[in-house]
Amino acid sequence: MAVLELFLDTRCFSASRAIELAQCVVANTEGLRLFIRDRQAEGDRARFAGVFITPAFVLDGELCALGTPSLDSLVMKIKKRCAVRKAEHLKNPSIDQ
Repeated sequence: MAVLELFLDTRCFSASRAIELAQCVVANTEGLRLFIRDRQAEGDRARFAGVFITPAFVLDGELCALGTPSLDSLVMKIKKRCAVRKAEHLKNPSIDQ
């Protein structure tokens, strides 16, 4: 199962729009779990993923998008990455999915 993390900051003016986007993406993508994270409270995790501004969308530990992209753009990026990951898993089943 893929994991989408949405990193937000208390001063993030786009937080509500980013949450709506993330929820829509999860609703449109099979096998995707959403975690909403506070960038400051989880600073090490955010830095490891390359998050330096918010909102930031991280898919399976890799930075996917910054800001508030269009829903179509974000869904397309995430579905593409999930498909690549699934193909890699089929080639090498020992890779965690």
